Order: sequence, then structure tokens, then C-alpha cells
Amino acid sequence: YEGTVILVSHHRAFLRELSTRDWAFDGGRIQDYGGPFVEWELHAAERKKARDAARQKDEQAARTAVRSESRKNAAGKKEEEGTQRSTRREALAREEEVHRLEGKITDLEVALADPALYEGAAEGARKAGKLDAELKEARRALDAAMARWTEAVDALDALAR
Repeated sequence: YEGTVILVSHHRAFLRELSTRDWAFDGGRIQDYGGPFVEWELHAAERKKARDAARQKDEQAARTAVRSESRKNAAGKKEEEGTQRSTRREALAREEEVHRLEGKITDLEVALADPALYEGAAEGARKAGKLDAELKEARRALDAAMARWTEAVDALDALAR
């Protein structure tokens, strides 16, 4: 037959054997390929490779961005955890200092409350005066330690938010 036949098919082997000029629907438009179906297949394969390469490049860029963001987040989280740990240690150290000073104050108060301290002569009075001065100093130190402990706990609470 010497005329033109428009043939529509998805059967590739059939199209390879019969077609001499191909039109393909591509992205909502008709693309004219002036050669046989085999040439269209080669062109379509090249376009597919280019699209796949571009997609892989985009996916790799996305994975790289995600990894970079993850590393950045991990580093930030690690730094934040380190800050929290050091602040927690600071608060615990301040609390231990408060307990130590409270124990010292209790010991001094017990020593000052001992009636035997006041039964002697001038020696007992000197010792009582010295213990009283130590007690006053320990109370001042306790007030300062309580303030430092409160600051450390407030800092820890602020980090937890």
C-alpha cells in the first residue's frame, strides 16, 4: 500500500516493524519524530536517563541537606545537653554546699547550747565567743550559698523550657 496509515498501538515490537514516522504524545502535546519508532525509543531512553539523573541529583541534594540539618541539629542538641549537664552539676554542687553549711551551723548551735561550755571560767566564755563568731559567719555563708543555689536551679529550669 502506497498511502498513509495512522496506526495507534502500545505494542512496541509491532511498531518497530511497521512505522516509518512517529508522533508521540509527550506531556500533553504531540511530538513529531521524523524517523522510525526505533529512533523515538532511543530518544525517549536518553530523555528518561536525563530525567533520572536530574531526579537522582535532586534526591542526593535533598539527602545531603537532610544530613547536614541532622548534623546541625545533633550538634545543637549535644551542646544543649552539655549545657544542661554542667548546669545540673552546678546546681548539685551548690545544694551540697548548702547542706554542708547547714550541718556546720547545727554543730555550732549544739556546741553553744552545751551547758558545760559555760561552767568554766574565762576560757569557756572565750570559746563561746569564738563559736558565736563562727556561727554568724556560717549563717552569712549559708545565705550566700542559698542565693547561688537558687540561681543555679533557676538557670536549670530556664534550660528545661
